[in-house]
Amino acid sequence: MEAEPQKKAWKIGPGAWVAAAFIGPGTVTVCSMAGVQAGYSLLWVLVLGIGMTYSLQDAAFRLSLQDARPLAQQFREKLLPGPLGKA
Repeated sequence: MEAEPQKKAWKIGPGAWVAAAFIGPGTVTVCSMAGVQAGYSLLWVLVLGIGMTYSLQDAAFRLSLQDARPLAQQFREKLLPGPLGKA
């Protein structure tokens, strides 16, 4: 018996959904062209990008656990003090 489509899609995992939202057709095209032209010499950029993305996502996750307000509102209040933060 085959699983329902919703349950079957969830088995892919949340990482695939995040990647689909984060990586678009432009990213795939540019990265493919860079890979063809530069070969493995740009592999360090991939490692650096993964590390930076992980740290930013981790910080956003931890910040969202601390407060029930939306992340955009928290960033605005913490990073834009004064009249700019009140807009």
